[in-house]
Amino acid sequence: MEERDRGSVLELDRYDFRAYSELRGQAAGLRKCEEAGKPRLETFPELLRDVWAGLFKFAPELKSEVEVPRSLALNRRVIEEAQKLPAWQELREATRLDEWASALGAVSLSEAVLALVPEEERQKVADAARLEDQAERFLEQAEAFSAMADLAARAGDRDRAEEFRRQADADRALVEEAREMLAALPVPGLPKGFWKEAGRALREAASDLEGAERFAFSWGLGPGQAQRLEKQEKFELARRLRSEPKLRQIADLAGRMRNVAAAKQRERTKYVPSEVVGVTQGSDLSRVLPSELVRLTVPDLRPYFLRDFLEGKLLQYELKGREKEGRGPLVVCLDSSGSMAEGRRPYTKEVWAKAVLLALFWIAARQKRAFACVHFGSRTEIKMFEFPDPRSARPADVAEMAAFFFGGGTDFEAPLRKAQELLEKSEYRKGDVVFITDGQAFVSDEFLLGFRAAKARKGFAVWTVLVDVYASAVEQFSDGVERVDGLDDRAALDMVLSV
Repeated sequence: MEERDRGSVLELDRYDFRAYSELRGQAAGLRKCEEAGKPRLETFPELLRDVWAGLFKFAPELKSEVEVPRSLALNRRVIEEAQKLPAWQELREATRLDEWASALGAVSLSEAVLALVPEEERQKVADAARLEDQAERFLEQAEAFSAMADLAARAGDRDRAEEFRRQADADRALVEEAREMLAALPVPGLPKGFWKEAGRALREAASDLEGAERFAFSWGLGPGQAQRLEKQEKFELARRLRSEPKLRQIADLAGRMRNVAAAKQRERTKYVPSEVVGVTQGSDLSRVLPSELVRLTVPDLRPYFLRDFLEGKLLQYELKGREKEGRGPLVVCLDSSGSMAEGRRPYTKEVWAKAVLLALFWIAARQKRAFACVHFGSRTEIKMFEFPDPRSARPADVAEMAAFFFGGGTDFEAPLRKAQELLEKSEYRKGDVVFITDGQAFVSDEFLLGFRAAKARKGFAVWTVLVDVYASAVEQFSDGVERVDGLDDRAALDMVLSV
């Protein structure tokens, strides 16, 4: 049987109902929240929609108490009290007219209400809903019997018409009885700590939205590119950051890594154009034609030279540099063994390594290089994430790459073989492999012989970071090795973020 919609405690129009219905159809997180809350609070679906509308609408209006059925009295009280909170107004700055951001706030506050409202108060809501349903059912039956009585009377069957009228009157009496019982029910209330906990839930929702933007920024979407992060993606990412605090920690640290990466990339020597391809106008004195410089030696022509210099109209050589050779993929082999979840820092070795992973992803997007991450553990534990064009990557896929973790043993040959396969397929030379590990593993001579030959053939390099470990076989296949000890990661970042 279809669930009854008990209405809203806010003034909603058909557009609001339709917008929420369409949103609910698209947002799995919203539906899951509703399905989990309905068994505990009878009017939870209506509460979720009303909180959404309160955050979404430009100027939401609360209905009066007499306009709201008794079953929605608790919902009305929640909205009324929430609207008084500074955190509500602050969150509305981000959610107003944004249906997905409003959905995140609605889920956060509604889940908090479920945790806050005692069982006895929720039972009052259930009792009110039951009596309202009874009254509605008896009223429908009374109207049906009245219609049947009219039909019987028109057909000339007075006895049946009278019987139908008696049944209609009996049902109307039951309607009144249910309404009287409903009016006698105590009004459900909110606990004393509601304001504090509701404010916390609203602040968490705002923090989740900010966290989603920080995560996107950490791997390539800056403030000027905010529109690339779709509202639905932001909602789903924010929900994931809420359930996976480690992912939020990775994003926060990756912001710092990206800044370091940007500085390192700016330090790279830029190719200076040197091939003359024609003559143009400008004010670059190093390119000015000799005939123009002659004017400086003639007093009468010097003012004209200065005028053309200020206006950028001096004749000068047009130079062009050769196209840079395309660079191969950037492959990160990331140790996902169990020991990486440990660490003496404020964050684990895993978090540090994955922050570097996101910074390298940003570099790949900036350099228009294919990117791949090879999570590795024991010999059979390999998980690949490939991004032929990192600039078009979906946030959910990047989050999945950053969140993935095996927690097993350690093997070096399997991830290096995968990296070699990727680089062998590339049409470019001079790719880079960044290898991050805290473990030790045997590497056979046979493997090293083939791997070194592939390096020479494709011209790629392997840059290795050892996290809190000093003795390892990585020197046998690496072009550079740096170690991270405690909080000192400067040398390691200097190496890997300069690729």
